[in-house]
Amino acid sequence: MKKSILIAILAIFVGFTARAVRHVETGADVMGACAAKIDKAPSVSAKFTLTAGGQKLACALTVAKQKYAMVTPQVRIWYNGLTQWVYNSQTHEVTVSEPTSDEIMETNPFSILNSYAKAYDCRLLKAQPGEKVVELTPKNTKNASVRTATVHIDSKTSLPTKITVTMPDGKVVNAQVTSCAVGKALPAQAFMFNKADYKISETIDLR
Repeated sequence: MKKSILIAILAIFVGFTARAVRHVETGADVMGACAAKIDKAPSVSAKFTLTAGGQKLACALTVAKQKYAMVTPQVRIWYNGLTQWVYNSQTHEVTVSEPTSDEIMETNPFSILNSYAKAYDCRLLKAQPGEKVVELTPKNTKNASVRTATVHIDSKTSLPTKITVTMPDGKVVNAQVTSCAVGKALPAQAFMFNKADYKISETIDLR
């Protein structure tokens, strides 16, 4: 009888231990929560400082699923999921293209959140209280568009606070987020260039 009770207690203990092990948070869990928060939101707006190639830009970004629009002091960018428009407010030129994932990454570091599950291995790093930090490394290093990336995520909101991306050529793109919040649904036109709103000197179509 005592042996049966002991076996039962051990079985319960093993069951609890197994469940505890299964629920240890991983880097993929953290990235999944962040990506789901952004994907489920009607839109997400963020303000951040983008540092790349020794230059710093104050940026405002609005994301809705695969679409985004970004404003900097000199350039405005719209991307509707296929076509990208880049308007230079100094030269009044607008460049139209269908960018690659690498090109999108250089202007919108947040785009890595859309592809992390299929393209990257996630590793949870030590972090300061109130945040979680995940290191992303490509599963296929041969054709990777990114060498490595580090994503800092707010523990309460599950939204990014900093993203650092190192490109294959060693170029580092850093986005230091100052604000990030879920917003309302936006019309498709919010992610498309409207030539009626801007003075245009030349249109450069690279498609």
